[in-house]
Amino acid sequence: MKISIILPVYNVEAYLYKCLDSLKFCLKHGHQLIIVNDGSTDESERIISDFLINHPKVIYVKQVNAGLSAARNVGLSYAKGDYIWFIDSDDYIDESETLKLFLELNNEKPDIMLFGRVEEFPRRKYIAPPKLTYSEYKSGQDYFITSINNGSFRTNVWDKIFSKSLLDQYKLKFEEGLIYEDMLFCLKSFMYSGKVCSRPFYPYHYIHYNPQSIGKQIRLKDLDVAEFINKAYDFITSNKFTIDHTSKEFNILIYKWVTNCIMHKYAFLSLHNNDAKFIFNTILHNKVFVHSVNYCSFNNVGIFNRTSALLLRVNPFLYKIALKLALIFRNYQDKIHWKRI
Repeated sequence: MKISIILPVYNVEAYLYKCLDSLKFCLKHGHQLIIVNDGSTDESERIISDFLINHPKVIYVKQVNAGLSAARNVGLSYAKGDYIWFIDSDDYIDESETLKLFLELNNEKPDIMLFGRVEEFPRRKYIAPPKLTYSEYKSGQDYFITSINNGSFRTNVWDKIFSKSLLDQYKLKFEEGLIYEDMLFCLKSFMYSGKVCSRPFYPYHYIHYNPQSIGKQIRLKDLDVAEFINKAYDFITSNKFTIDHTSKEFNILIYKWVTNCIMHKYAFLSLHNNDAKFIFNTILHNKVFVHSVNYCSFNNVGIFNRTSALLLRVNPFLYKIALKLALIFRNYQDKIHWKRI
C-alpha cells in the first residue's frame, strides 16, 4: 500500500521546515510526497530546495499562484499511490500515530479513513474529537447520516485519507478559485464512498498560531460559502442518493456550514462593521440557506440548531446577541471537554 501525500505551499516559511521534517519517515517507508509551490514569495522555495537535496524522489511542482484548490488538483495529477492524504504546509504529523493509522489503512482498505487531530495553541494542546472510537460504516452515506445526527461530521480533508480509486472513478477534484473548498469535496466523496472507517488515532497537528491562516482572516471572499451550498444543492438534487434536499441531514449540513463559516464569524461583527453587515445580510437572502433555516426552525435538529434558527428567522438582531453569548459558552465547554495533552 502506497500513500500519496499532497502538500500545497504558499508563503509558510515559518512553519514549512517543521512540516517537511515530519514527513521524512513517510519517504523512508516508500510513500510519495508531492510538493506544489503555489507561487510563494517568501523563503518557502529555498526551504523546499534544501529539502530536495536529500530527498530527490520527491515530486516538486512550481506554479504561478492559483489558490489552494488548484494546487491540490495539480498534486492529484501526479499522485500514484493507493491513497491520497492532503496535508497543509503550516501543520505537521506525528510519526508513531501515523504509522498506526497506515497499518489500519492497509488492513481495512476503506474508501475513506477518518482520524483525529491535535489542536495546537501557543500555550496548550488538545486532542479532538476526544472520544473517537473504532467505527466502520458500509457506505459513506451511512456515515454521513450517523455523523450529522450525532454532530461529528467534519468537512476538513486533512483529517481523512481518501482512496485514489474513489477519487478517480468519480473524477473528484476541488473547485478552483473559491475558498472553503473542502466542504463540497467531502460531501461528494462521502456520497459516492463505499466502506468508511474511523480510528482513534491523532496523527495530525493543526496549528492555530499562524496569523495568515484563512480561518483567521475577515474578508468578503468568505461569501464563497454561498456558492458552495448552491453547488451542494444542485449535486444532491441531480443524483439519486439516500440523502436528498428535503432530508433532515442535508438541511442540518447546510445550516451548520453557513453558521460555522459565516454567522459565527460575522453575526456579532455586523453590529458595527459594514463589511460584516453586508456578508450577514447577503447570506440571509440565499434561498438554499433560507430553506435550511426554515427546516431547522420547525424540526427536531437539536436544541442549539433549532433555537438559533428560530431566532434568526424571527429576530436577526436578537440572534446576533444570543449567538455571541452561546459561542462564549461553547468555547468554554470545549476547553473543559477536550482532552489536554
